Amino acid sequence: MSTTYTSTAPVVNKTTQRLVLGVLYFILIVAAFLSLVPFYWMLMSSFKPLNDILTIPVWVIPQHFTLDNYSTLLTETLFLRSMLNTMAVAGSNVILQVLFCSMAGFAFAKYRFKGRKFLFTLVLGT
Repeated sequence: MSTTYTSTAPVVNKTTQRLVLGVLYFILIVAAFLSLVPFYWMLMSSFKPLNDILTIPVWVIPQHFTLDNYSTLLTETLFLRSMLNTMAVAGSNVILQVLFCSMAGFAFAKYRFKGRKFLFTLVLGT
């Protein structure tokens, strides 16, 4: 005796589906806006003098636009040297990571050994 089972997908109303998607997109747009506000605030504050940053009421757009903060950054600090050091460390890290991961990828593809899946997951995780 053979029994045939058929499963039916639940019927979803298109209006309900559009409403749920609309609410979901609204929540995602609000979350994206809230996550971008600190970056906007930081950028706008970089063009304000220190007195304007700390004043109340807070102005979103600078009233007194200035580039003094950037000139101070470039002349009175070692910012450019620090950026060069950061690029050197990051670049060498990327080169070594690509080199070692390509060698590990060859070993994972070519050889079968005990613990292979665990090590593969570990390499992918790092």
